[in-house]
Amino acid sequence: MATPEEQMARMDRTADDLLSAIKGTPDHLLAKRPDDKNWSPIEVLCHLRDTEESFMARFQTIMVMDEPKFPLSSPTAGHRTGSTSGTTRGRRSRRFGSGATSHSSSCAGSGPSRWRAAGCMPRAGA
Repeated sequence: MATPEEQMARMDRTADDLLSAIKGTPDHLLAKRPDDKNWSPIEVLCHLRDTEESFMARFQTIMVMDEPKFPLSSPTAGHRTGSTSGTTRGRRSRRFGSGATSHSSSCAGSGPSRWRAAGCMPRAGA
């Protein structure tokens, strides 16, 4: 199993790795949905970006509080179907890779003892 340091380094690389994977792909292909049910590549990237932003806020709260309570959330809440029109890949990709801080810098000074910290979420239907 990867160490916490290795896991943080991997998370820090993810945005660059994903942007590298789509480099040179025409905008119209990135915005094209394969069918009515599945998202386009750019929608997947935007979902990853939005989810990361949400979880980073939770993660940072966990780092400074003992077992904070979080509301239930849906990873697709707020996703707008067909939301890629009028936005270019360049603008979206810049936003995707523009996190304010890296994962590892968010943990700076916290040390391994805080890496086991946790938050509490209610169970669905409870």
